[in-house]
Amino acid sequence: MNKTWKDQNTPALAIVARGDQITSINPNSFRVKSQSNLDKTYLVEKQGSKGF
Repeated sequence: MNKTWKDQNTPALAIVARGDQITSINPNSFRVKSQSNLDKTYLVEKQGSKGF
């Protein structure tokens, strides 16, 4: 599946818009479901103060 995005934020915004892809663990850590492998999740941790 080849998708062309207008900018690099578009895929991330689509994931957030679904509403069921991200689980907050604490204010700085999140579990994000993989878009390509339904059995996989990623731990995403905020570092620094940019982006929030």
